[in-house]
Amino acid sequence: MNVEHEGFQESRWGDMCVSMAAEATRRCGQSYDLYVQMFSELVDLKVGGLPADILARAIARAERWDYLSAEGRAKVQQELADGGYCSHGLESNCCPMDCGDSTVWESI
Repeated sequence: MNVEHEGFQESRWGDMCVSMAAEATRRCGQSYDLYVQMFSELVDLKVGGLPADILARAIARAERWDYLSAEGRAKVQQELADGGYCSHGLESNCCPMDCGDSTVWESI
């Protein structure tokens, strides 16, 4: 079924997912967890306000690119924190975004 709703074109949704996945890939620094977060947030921005039936189909297609709901992303972030990893999915003192102890670099 091809549906359009206030600027959302279901027929172009796959192409939009490819573009959003490419953007997230460029920005994630090769961290899968960060990619999933970025891609999923981009999807959420695009599908906000869609009727439930269109939203469900859009999310189902986005899952092909590893979309996670806000609840799923929160669970991953909690699992990362519980495991001693930063929000980027890396060991805290190895994160290039300085999530860990920056004094490690001062001694080098």
